[in-house]
Amino acid sequence: MQITSPFLDSQNVILLALIPTAFGLGPFHQGPTWFAYLDSQNQAHWKTDFTRRAIFFLGPPVLFVLSIIGVFQFRALLGMAWIVWSIQHLVQQNVGILLLYHNYKNNEVVVARGLEEKSQQIAAVFFTLVFLRRCLLNQAGYVVVDSFIWISAIIAGCLVMIYLRHTYNQMKRGKVLNVPGFVFWIFSIICLWPMAFIGKDFTVGFVAPLIWHWFQYIGLNWRLIKNKYIGERLHNLPIARPFFLFISTCCVFVVINLILGVLSKQPSADEGLFQKIAMALLFGLGFTHYFLDAFLWRFRESYQRQTILPYLKTAI
Repeated sequence: MQITSPFLDSQNVILLALIPTAFGLGPFHQGPTWFAYLDSQNQAHWKTDFTRRAIFFLGPPVLFVLSIIGVFQFRALLGMAWIVWSIQHLVQQNVGILLLYHNYKNNEVVVARGLEEKSQQIAAVFFTLVFLRRCLLNQAGYVVVDSFIWISAIIAGCLVMIYLRHTYNQMKRGKVLNVPGFVFWIFSIICLWPMAFIGKDFTVGFVAPLIWHWFQYIGLNWRLIKNKYIGERLHNLPIARPFFLFISTCCVFVVINLILGVLSKQPSADEGLFQKIAMALLFGLGFTHYFLDAFLWRFRESYQRQTILPYLKTAI
């Protein structure tokens, strides 16, 4: 009797490629990273010295080459790098967005930045270790990991309590609680809970935090484009239709990711060359997004503070 797989037909292969990305929302959110290249002012700034040229023009192809090497030779290491970088990227976006909530002129409660960051980061370490123990380790590794889980849980709990105490003390002195910012901090603390306790692998557990991340990122960029590209700044773009360019760029990456996703999941007894290359290109797109965003949104740099931050402060 011949046994057939439910994933052998093309329709199911497409669904298998779409579902982990929330039906294209994930690839759509890669678009804003590449949209930044359409701004002539950005291009001119990135060409001003060797470091910037290396980051924005040499960095992406290097990451694609490394992804290809990883798929062919170091698959486990590549997968672990994907997990760690994905988590770090999400957590640091939450850290950055929370800063946008603060308005230092409104007599509001503002906890020290270091405490704000560490409370989110250590909570992420705790949830990541729980996921690691539950899904990736065999029983032999439990004792060491359990020790780190308890240590990270205690530290995370202490940081949360200190954060709450500082918030309460400032309110007693007459400071006003920024409720949206406080709620966002709470969600940032617990955002990796689904990954830690739901699903049998990283893809399933991480999809819920990622959907939140994707909506945040697209929303921020939408607001940035709406506020920035008006008047003379429209001339920085190839055509004076910023939203058309933005949506078109995002849709192009949805199509690219869908094609690569389908090719990488085509059923066969052994992975073929094209499957491996498609998988490597998918990794490369993700890694490039993570890498470039670390510099595109680095507000310690004066250029980012001048060309991004003023147009986002009204977004929160």
